[in-house]
Amino acid sequence: MSFMESEYSFRSVDRRVVDEWVFGTATYAEAPTLNKPRDLELFVTLSVAPLRLELDLYIGVGENKKTNYSIYELYRLERVGDFPRRQHNLYEAMHDVQQLQAEFENLTQVLRDCGSRFFAGDKLLWDDLSKQRLSLTKAQDDIRASRNAEKAFTAKQWDQVIILLEPRESRLSKVDTAKLTYARKHREMGT
Repeated sequence: MSFMESEYSFRSVDRRVVDEWVFGTATYAEAPTLNKPRDLELFVTLSVAPLRLELDLYIGVGENKKTNYSIYELYRLERVGDFPRRQHNLYEAMHDVQQLQAEFENLTQVLRDCGSRFFAGDKLLWDDLSKQRLSLTKAQDDIRASRNAEKAFTAKQWDQVIILLEPRESRLSKVDTAKLTYARKHREMGT
């Protein structure tokens, strides 16, 4: 993560290791400037929990560090295609510092490659990331509702089918639209 210090004036502000490699984080923050409010300061946090097979990089803005987005979300917004694969097993890498360092470098290279808007301080980036997260959440909710509607449809629980599908009517597949129409018809008929 040294490129952030040399190229973008970030500095290490927090490093933590809990129970010797069970969990660790390193946070870098943009150096404060006179003309930039603290709530616009950028930060990056690298997080590793090898026993849970987790390695993440988060970006965010503001001094409270509550709103952050993963490098995967940034990549999905800024690039097309699959996220670069890990080259090492994280559990095994826990015992080999070079392997773990290589995985850290892979994530920071992704940030370097797709983080131009982040490093430029593009305020619209946060809106775009928020909209993307909301859209993905909505899509997951739609999938869950469709599955539950299928179960309700099979059980002939027409009111439940309507409750699950009606709020999503403009986004339904042809099959779910047909189920909704059928459920409405049966509810009207009282069957």
